[in-house]
Amino acid sequence: MATITEALEELYTLLAEHKHLDFGSRWQQVIDRSVSWIHIQSYNMAQVQRDTIQLWNSASTMIGPIPHSMNTRVLMALAQSFTHRDNPHGNRNSNIAFQHDLDERLEADDEYQANPSLPRLCYLVLELIHNWEKLEMQSRCMNGSTSSQSSADKGKLSKPDKGRNQIKDPPTSHCQGCNRDHHRTHPDFNERGQWDGF
Repeated sequence: MATITEALEELYTLLAEHKHLDFGSRWQQVIDRSVSWIHIQSYNMAQVQRDTIQLWNSASTMIGPIPHSMNTRVLMALAQSFTHRDNPHGNRNSNIAFQHDLDERLEADDEYQANPSLPRLCYLVLELIHNWEKLEMQSRCMNGSTSSQSSADKGKLSKPDKGRNQIKDPPTSHCQGCNRDHHRTHPDFNERGQWDGF
């Protein structure tokens, strides 16, 4: 066992000031880090995944498994980190809604209730992240935007404003470009040359 621990410490060296800490203190640092920056943004759930699942799995690899005596406390703290009082984003509606959804999933999951574990918590959080991503995509589709559009671009011009800004000429009685009545002259119309009035 000591050889494995030494090999892991060689691969994943801790900062000098953290080497003296026990497993419980190291996991408390993971909880503190998790609480300090989790911010639920439905348009950026990849960041939520990095701040939760990737951080927690990385800690499990680098620190080691959660000590059995601390398992319940650490898992509860990680699961509640979205609305923890020390989370600067914990009182935002998105964090509160995500926490509510996660709490419902945790209560309804028989496997987690019978044997709470970090892998199962990560699985349930990932499942919820994917669900929120799907809802965000459906919302974008219903609003007529695509994933390539940024949320900042959505409100710049409404459809009626776009048409109003592109064609500035009022309808004329006769278009010199196509010889039609009650037609707008195209802004690129060449007034001189062979196309003038047919």
